[in-house]
Amino acid sequence: MKKEKKGKGALLLSVIITIVCICICIYITKNRVTPSTIINRVKTEMKIEVDITDTSIKKDLSNKIDYLLYGKIINEDYIRSNYLRRGEETIDGDIFENLNNETKTKIVLDMLYNERKFKQIKNQVTGIEDVDSNIRFIGIDSIKQINVEEVEKNYKSIFGNIEYTKADIKGCINYYYDHNNKVFYSIETNCINNSDLYVYTYKTNYRKIEDTAFVDVFFGYVKQEKNNYVAYKDFNLTKNIDIDDFTLGNKFMNEDNYKEFEYFRFNFKLDSNNNYYFTYISK
Repeated sequence: MKKEKKGKGALLLSVIITIVCICICIYITKNRVTPSTIINRVKTEMKIEVDITDTSIKKDLSNKIDYLLYGKIINEDYIRSNYLRRGEETIDGDIFENLNNETKTKIVLDMLYNERKFKQIKNQVTGIEDVDSNIRFIGIDSIKQINVEEVEKNYKSIFGNIEYTKADIKGCINYYYDHNNKVFYSIETNCINNSDLYVYTYKTNYRKIEDTAFVDVFFGYVKQEKNNYVAYKDFNLTKNIDIDDFTLGNKFMNEDNYKEFEYFRFNFKLDSNNNYYFTYISK
């Protein structure tokens, strides 16, 4: 009787061991990582960040950042704060908090206008009330126009698509869209620019990872207080910095101190035409 029980126990133990072995084999089979999977995973993780050394690419990225921020290239390195596309005081849209299609279109139109790509208007009567009124009372020379094809080409260069706003856009320069002739008209307005706050930028770290490029842009702010200028490290003007003998136009941000100031990273993507278009701002 004892031998029979021992036999049954051994048999039961053998069955349990067999089941456990089968379960282990099934688990290993399902979770086995093939050598090719391991290689692909390593390749994915080994994305190398490299400096951009091509001066033409660096210049293109720098110019596009200026267009995004101000609508034109800033050669003097500073500009009044209400021309910066940031915050409530901006007159041209906020790219940091609300980069919508209208603001994108205005960025492109401002760039084309400031680069003198708008040409003399051809029709004395456009059918657009504000434009025709301006022609009657100021003269035809006060109106310029640009074809939609030119707008689309530059829009795609900066933003990578053509989702622009085909509508009137108001600002220091008013743009009117002519649906019939497929053109934008421009009319300059009398913008009062009396801001006592100036914005400086310092661009650095032109780098890329595969088809993604980025540039770090540091911002400094100078506020005129009576006859003096006070420099700040942040947009909210809470952290000031001491600068001796400062006069407006001095470059107080340089490679030695730029890390003290607030910064944002402007990200770009490479398209099939070897062009980097803007994607988003990160911090």
